[in-house]
Amino acid sequence: MRKLCFFQVMCLFVALSASGLAAGAGAQAKQTSPPQASNASGAATQTASDPNKVVLKVGNTQVTQADINFLLGSLSPQARKQVESQGRRAVGQQYATMLVLSQAAQKQHLDASPAFQKALEQHREQLLAELEYQNLLSKAAVSPTEINQYYTAHQSEFQEAQVREVAILKARPGQNGKGPGLQPQEAEARAQTIRKALASGEDPQQVAQHYAVPNEIIVDAQPRTIQNVPTLPAFAKAAFDLKPGQISPIHDTPNAVIFFQVVGHPSLTLEKATPQIENTLRQEKVNAEVNELKKQFPIWMDQDYFGPELGSSNTTP
Repeated sequence: MRKLCFFQVMCLFVALSASGLAAGAGAQAKQTSPPQASNASGAATQTASDPNKVVLKVGNTQVTQADINFLLGSLSPQARKQVESQGRRAVGQQYATMLVLSQAAQKQHLDASPAFQKALEQHREQLLAELEYQNLLSKAAVSPTEINQYYTAHQSEFQEAQVREVAILKARPGQNGKGPGLQPQEAEARAQTIRKALASGEDPQQVAQHYAVPNEIIVDAQPRTIQNVPTLPAFAKAAFDLKPGQISPIHDTPNAVIFFQVVGHPSLTLEKATPQIENTLRQEKVNAEVNELKKQFPIWMDQDYFGPELGSSNTTP
């Protein structure tokens, strides 16, 4: 599992600083409680404690538990899962490294450079925009009636297909057989062979055991579910026209040749589709609010620099 990216933590620290939540340099030392006990994964055990408790010091800079909790809350769900698995020590180590570099930069007065000031201003604008976007998102309420209406009007989007996918990786040009993947003609031939085996009714588990090669030939014995959303590639949309047991034509892509076998056609119920519909409608409401804001703050762009508007041949500012 990947460790939490240092630059991801660094970007979050900039957000903390801009929000006034990061510990300030030159702060007075505080008395701290004994360290919390750690479990096997390195994560501190959950105990009631003061959010203002200092949990990290780098030089004269102090970081409180509230600061770290704010940072953890700002991580993506995937990154939070990594922290839950690996423990908070990795975050603390990366945070400390960031503060060391920051303090070294301040000693060299890099924070007084025009480049830093420009970047700081741009980050401020970005952070304010993100806060306003979240504000609009929190106000975009979606009613059950709107959800029902959307579900009824977009029935095709909630069709699902269970498919077994087969993918044969193609060798990259110039590898000369030293890297993973097959030559294009060999990959096509292997795909035809596997397709015939599935079409003959051979057990998918046996087909996978016989033909699958790690990192080269993928044969999904267990089906996965895809949804008929507008962004689904045209090749994959064929799954909704095929009957259970039928197999798609072989599709050639730059990196692999792929095909799939349809297993079934379940439908996404209104109850299961509600979170997705709610997110879609909320996004539409936010987009509408943003468009209204753009009317309040007229936008002009120099088309000689940015180019003409998409779909327009007019280049006059």
